[in-house]
Amino acid sequence: MSRKKSPVVGNDAIARKAYELWEARGYPHGDPEHDWYEAERHLRCQKPSNGGKAAKLRAARKSPAKNANKKSK
Repeated sequence: MSRKKSPVVGNDAIARKAYELWEARGYPHGDPEHDWYEAERHLRCQKPSNGGKAAKLRAARKSPAKNANKKSK
């Protein structure tokens, strides 16, 4: 049985989303963990919408010689 891997989500992205959720709820007091876990769940379930950056990063990792040429220019 294969499991689908969750995308890696950084704390900064989670914090931004949690703030948006908290803001949308009207800035209530108490339970900040609710927004954090909801933001984390939301971001992990999202399809990546990075404009192909992931594919470019994978390609760059596979061919370090091309990256060296770009840096020297």
